[in-house]
Amino acid sequence: MKEDANAQTPYEDLGRFIVAFQHVEAALTEQIVLMAKGDDEQIRILANGLEFGKRVNAAGVMFARFSEIHSRNPTIDTLGEFRKLLEHIKTLAMRRNQIVHSRYWNWVNVDGEVGLLRQNSQLKVKTGERVIEEEGLILDSLKSTISNAQNILIKLEHFRLSIVDDLYPDTA
Repeated sequence: MKEDANAQTPYEDLGRFIVAFQHVEAALTEQIVLMAKGDDEQIRILANGLEFGKRVNAAGVMFARFSEIHSRNPTIDTLGEFRKLLEHIKTLAMRRNQIVHSRYWNWVNVDGEVGLLRQNSQLKVKTGERVIEEEGLILDSLKSTISNAQNILIKLEHFRLSIVDDLYPDTA
């Protein structure tokens, strides 16, 4: 069987997802920098020093405070939407951790599709029980996860533009 040199593989999907997640992480950090209105590089250094979950929480607190001070149109709905977006980001981060901290093997499913077998072992602290998580990944298995990351980026951009509008109101 001759392989197509241009054929996409599940490895490429993994790479696409990791890069998409990095874009989400960078966009979130840029929102923190924008809201802080300080020395951009110092703020980036501080934000990047936080574990990701704490960075997400910090963005939520900063958005609430920023809206309180600067927003021309603060609403509970806007804060709720932002908090909901942050929960989606946390869920995406959990998926990213599953993917990054797993082992992979080449694999062929029962339909003959070539893919990857993802395996992750964890220890349940309370019971001391070892839990093994397995997932078969074929081409486009991560399509919805990548799409989710892209949707999160679109929503983050919406909030970024709202912050810019509040910082620099149109005086015309």
